[in-house]
This record gives sequence, structure tokens and C-alpha cells, in this order.
Amino acid sequence: MREIQTSAELKAIQLDILRHIEAFCKAHGITYFLSSGTLLGAIRHKGYIPWDDDIDIMMSREEYDKLLKIYPQQATTPYKIYTPADANYPFPFAKIGDTRTTIREASVSAYDTGVNVDIFPMDHFPDDAKEQKSFVKRIQFFRNLLEIKELKTKASRGIIKNAITIAGHIVLTPISSNSLANKINKAAQKYNSQDTHYMGNVVWGVGLRAIVPSQAFAGTTPVTFEGEEYPAPVGYDAYLSCAYGDYMQLPPKEKQVTHHANNVYWKD
Repeated sequence: MREIQTSAELKAIQLDILRHIEAFCKAHGITYFLSSGTLLGAIRHKGYIPWDDDIDIMMSREEYDKLLKIYPQQATTPYKIYTPADANYPFPFAKIGDTRTTIREASVSAYDTGVNVDIFPMDHFPDDAKEQKSFVKRIQFFRNLLEIKELKTKASRGIIKNAITIAGHIVLTPISSNSLANKINKAAQKYNSQDTHYMGNVVWGVGLRAIVPSQAFAGTTPVTFEGEEYPAPVGYDAYLSCAYGDYMQLPPKEKQVTHHANNVYWKD
């Protein structure tokens, strides 16, 4: 195997996956949007956030389910979709990865999706503020269990924190990461049968900051990302304001760091 050592090479693979997703979704009438830091990067930097190194997209639960159903039947190599329906898969959202690559995630499961793009389903939040808090708290409870389950011990973390991590692993031994991912997925869809005024990335969003007026996703508008056009929510300002506040303001220098620590390789 040959290690992918430069950010430029890693990003080139991710951009190829994004182009593939764009072509696939366009061919099959699936609506999606750039998401999270990828959308922020498109609006603020016309591409990657300088210290970021991944790509995220999102789509309504209906479009997401459609993608998960038809992609395995229609898509061709070298790309593959990974979902919570796969045994031992530890995330409550899908990824499309390049099977020519391998990735060693800094987690207990270390599930190999190769270099990939994250695909987040968007679900409905309740309209009532009290219900919103209760709903988010329930999802976060399962998220916390999953994070404990997947957290690796590290010498840099200290004896006490590592001891707590090990204790958490022991307590959670009867529960698999995959089952927790599916619990999150199931719980996240509680309000989808209701015509609520709010939606967002329930399964992996950041608490109450993930709650966005549904009207923000009423359509798409093109934005530039690394020299090419991709769809953003028509209400991207509302979405980014909920997620990041004053999103055009750069964070302090000490926070301009990547949060990923994975080793990636070409298989051949």
C-alpha cells in the first residue's frame, strides 16, 4: 500500500467522489445539498475551509432513502455506499467511498470505507421548543453512548480519562456500535410524519444548532466549490447562521485546525 500523504491528493479523491455523486443524483432525480463545513467553505472560501479535509452533503430523509435503495443497483466501481444496514457499520448516516483506497479511522471499530464523502439524512424537529430540547436530548444520549463505544484510549488523554473510557467500554459490551447507530436513526425519524416547520441533521447535528426552518430547504441554489458548481439550500444563510452564528467571521487561529486524524492509503 502507498500512503496518501498530502492534503491535495486526499482532496482530489474526495472531489472525484463528489463529482460522481453529483452525476448520479442528477441522473436519478435526487436532490441533495452541500452540508456543514463543505457548505460553509463554498460560501466563505469558494472551496474547502483551508484547515478542513473532508466533504459532507445532506438530503431529506425521503431522498436519502431513495439513494440508499437504488445506489447499490445502479452505481459502478470504484465507488461503494456504506450504511447502517451494513453489519458492524458504526455511523448513523451513509458514506460513499473509493474502494481503491483504505482508511484507518481513529476509533475502536476502525470500519474501512476508504476515502469517502459523508451523506447525512435530514429529519424533522418538533415545533414546540420544549419538545425540541427533549428530542435533541434523547438523540444526544444515544450519540454519547456511541462516542464512548468508539473512543480509543490514548496515552495523551491521561489515566483518569482512559479509565473512564475503559469502564464505558465494559458497561457497553453487550451493545454494538451498529445497534446504537440504528437506534439513533430510528429515533431521529419520530416527527417525519408531521408537517413541522423545522428540520435538519438530527442524527449527527450539533444539538439545538441543527434546528433549521424547513423553508431553508425548499429548493437549491448553485454555489462554487473548488471551481465547480454544486447545489446549496436556497436558504443557506439561515442554515449556516443556525449552525455557525456569524459564519463569515473566521474563528481564532488556535481553532483553525482539522479535527480528523486518520491514515489513508492506496491499496495497490
